[in-house]
Amino acid sequence: MICYKNLLIATHKESFIGYVVLSDSGIIKNVNKGKCNIKDALDYSGYILMPSFIDSHTHGGYDFSFNDLKEKNIQDKLNKYLAKIKKEGVGHVFATTVTASYSDIKKIASYFTEKYSKEFLAWYLEGPYISKEKKGAHDENLIKNLSTKETQFFSEVSKFIPVYLALAPEYSQNKKMLNQYHDQINFALGHSNDNNFDSKYLKDNKYKRVIHFLNAMSGFHQRNKSLVNSVLEDTNRNYLIEIISDLTHVRSQTLNFLYQSFDDSNIALVSDSLPNKGSKNGIYKLNNLEVEKKDYLFYLKDSSTLAGSGMPYNLILKNFYKATKCSFSQLVKFSSYNVAKSLKNKTLGRIKINTKANFVLIDKDFNVKLHYFDGEKAKLD
Repeated sequence: MICYKNLLIATHKESFIGYVVLSDSGIIKNVNKGKCNIKDALDYSGYILMPSFIDSHTHGGYDFSFNDLKEKNIQDKLNKYLAKIKKEGVGHVFATTVTASYSDIKKIASYFTEKYSKEFLAWYLEGPYISKEKKGAHDENLIKNLSTKETQFFSEVSKFIPVYLALAPEYSQNKKMLNQYHDQINFALGHSNDNNFDSKYLKDNKYKRVIHFLNAMSGFHQRNKSLVNSVLEDTNRNYLIEIISDLTHVRSQTLNFLYQSFDDSNIALVSDSLPNKGSKNGIYKLNNLEVEKKDYLFYLKDSSTLAGSGMPYNLILKNFYKATKCSFSQLVKFSSYNVAKSLKNKTLGRIKINTKANFVLIDKDFNVKLHYFDGEKAKLD
């Protein structure tokens, strides 16, 4: 047995000073308030224990891209990436791919229909079924509408792993697929210039999430039914709203506005990190496009168009916490619980007795001191 004591333990329901006891095999045996009387308990006063984080919109990092899953012999690069994100406190991700050809998409799909890494909770295709006007860092030459054949293909893939598809609603063909397949595929709203959006698609839960809110979508307008209008004006939200809290995609004051505007159950903090997160500044490839890394940000080469973030996920959380002064229990919802709940996963996003440990210990600056993943202590050195 091992006991970690004097922690601030944060769950999605409450936060308290207490302790957690693990078996030698990494199973949580007890979580309680107060003092731990186990001999040789480890004192972690000043640290916060939270469920390990879920980054539900990330394209990779540390020189690994989820678009690389179409290739063979990528396991070493993938293992390096998975080890690196553990240092950020991230245990699980949505494997997010950028716009690619259908032939490449099918190659990537073959990875998920075989044995895939247990860190992957979903396959998230951010393109190509989006708007050219709001394409962001996606190859315009590959953008198209979603066909029946492709939708049926993704429906088959979803038998192996949950599939999320970004879908611009302003095109009749996309609307047709949305109406017919929303029970089989998780559609995501964004990368769209729709200024006459029919909000029933949100109210009827045909869209399961909103892609990096405020970015790459039709903006607020007093006379239009834009995507921003539709989400802000909705009074019965039953979907997740992604927020990139790197302070550039969304500035600090706006983060606080969104925090005040949305229910705790709706927010999912994401990194939208690109494959060269962790690399030095310079020019890199994002599938068929070139992007420039400038510190924690990526831009399309020779432009001011944001392409994604290069910020570690623990700092994404730190920014949101400082901007909003939210509680740690709320932060648990935003960083893991809400996403796990959306997948009907009753283990992740929780500190639950008789389950394998999936939690992190962070200090007040959000540095990750300890990370248990699937019952094993991750190497952070």
